[in-house]
Amino acid sequence: MAGGNKTQSAKVAKEYLAAKSSRDSARLLGRAVGGRRRRLRRSYTFSNPWESWEIRLLGKHTDQEVGRLTGRRSSAVTVQRKKLGVKAFNPPAKKWTAREDALLGRFPDAEVARRLGRTVVGVAFRRRLVLGIPNHHSKLRRWTPGEYSLLGTLPDAEVARRLGRSIEAVIGRRNVRRIHSFDPEHRAWTPAEDKLLGTLPDAELARRFDRPPGAVVNRRRRLGILSGRLWTPAEDAILRTVSNAGKISTREGTLLAEFTPTPKIIRELRGWFPRARLVGWKYEMDGDRAMAIQRAETQLAESNTDACVANGAAYGVGFGLVTKNGDCRHIRNPRALYAALNQLIEAGK
Repeated sequence: MAGGNKTQSAKVAKEYLAAKSSRDSARLLGRAVGGRRRRLRRSYTFSNPWESWEIRLLGKHTDQEVGRLTGRRSSAVTVQRKKLGVKAFNPPAKKWTAREDALLGRFPDAEVARRLGRTVVGVAFRRRLVLGIPNHHSKLRRWTPGEYSLLGTLPDAEVARRLGRSIEAVIGRRNVRRIHSFDPEHRAWTPAEDKLLGTLPDAELARRFDRPPGAVVNRRRRLGILSGRLWTPAEDAILRTVSNAGKISTREGTLLAEFTPTPKIIRELRGWFPRARLVGWKYEMDGDRAMAIQRAETQLAESNTDACVANGAAYGVGFGLVTKNGDCRHIRNPRALYAALNQLIEAGK
C-alpha cells in the first residue's frame, strides 16, 4: 500500500512539473532541467508567477525560510508579502525559565546561548538590561582613574606601553575625554589671554600671544566667544539702506560678521529612531546632476538613511529620489514626489 501511494505521488509530481516552465521546474527542483526539455523539443515561457501554495507560506515562516522552500530570493518574498498585506512572521518569544536565568553570568554569553539554543544578543540583553547581571567573563578591561590620569601627560605610545593597551585604545579614550595629546611645548591659556578673545581679530591676537591663528580660533570657539566687533544700532540702520545706496560706506570703519553653522543631527537620527523610515535632502547649487546624485549617495552612506532627495540648480528641473540600493528615480514635480515618498513609507511597514 505504501508503495502504491509513493507511485501515485510520483505520478502527480511528474504531471505537475510537466505543466511548468523550465525556469519554474529548475527553481522547484533546485537544478537545471532546461536541457532535458530542449531534447524533448517542447517550448516553454520563462514566466515566474506566484503559485497558491507559495502564497500560503507567506507570513507562516520567515522570508528567508519561504525563499528556501520556494527557490526564490528572500527579497522577492518580502516584496510579495508586503504587496499582499501579509504581516511578517513573528513567533511568540520563548519565555525564560528560572533554570535558564541561573546560567546567566556564570558562563560566557556565547556558551549560554549555545546551551539554551538562543541568540547571543538575546542572552546579553536578558543578562544586562533585564536582570542587571554584570559580565564577569568579558575580555574588556575597564579604565581606572589612575590610567585616566596618565592620558595627555606622556606620548600616546608610551602610555600604551605602560598600561599594556593598544595605542588606538589610548588615542580613542583620550579623544573621548577631550584631552590634548602630549606636547612638551604646550602653553596653557591664561585668564588675561581669554579676556582678549573676540575683542580683536584672531590674526592680531595670534601675533600678540605668539600662538598659531588656528589655536586662537579654536580657543575662542570653545569658549563660545564671537569674533570681531558687535554690530551697533547705527550700523544696522546703515545695512537697511544698502538696497537704496548700493553699498556700505567704508567711512564707518571695519565691520566683521561671523556665521555659525547649524549643527547637523541627521547622522544621529538612526540611533534615536532605529525602525523609522528616514529621508534626507540635498539641495545643491554647484556642479551637475551626476554630482548632486553622488552627494546624495554620500549622505545615505554616512547617515544610514533610507533615501535622499536631490534637487537644486545642480540637479536641474524636478527631483531625484536616491535609495539605498543605488537607484535614482527622477520625479517631475512636488505632487509626484509626495506620492513616491508615501510609497516608500508604506513599503517599510
